[in-house]
Amino acid sequence: MWIRKVIKDLEEKGETSKSYETQAAERFGEEIDICLGDYEKAGKINKEIAIFKWDYTYFMSPDEIKKLKGDKAPPPKAVPAKAFDLTTAERVIITKEELKQRELMEQEKLKDI
Repeated sequence: MWIRKVIKDLEEKGETSKSYETQAAERFGEEIDICLGDYEKAGKINKEIAIFKWDYTYFMSPDEIKKLKGDKAPPPKAVPAKAFDLTTAERVIITKEELKQRELMEQEKLKDI
């Protein structure tokens, strides 16, 4: 639906000589160069994601934030997840027999309860 609206708007403006990809590259080239397949440029990773940076307190003054208490107090800031250190990762191999033993042990524990 959205792309149809964009194409219709472009046709009405008489800007159909340029493809949508060309216009998007002119407008958003720095942000989405990888999505458009421009492999000559290095992609830029966005590390300032809004969910980790902004909440409703972004639009408030420091005095207004200090007045918020109880349920209205601002939530703690979200922290981006950190990637696993795959250089220290180990492969865990478990056999069917070991799985069955673990299941039996769990069942025995449940019987005791």
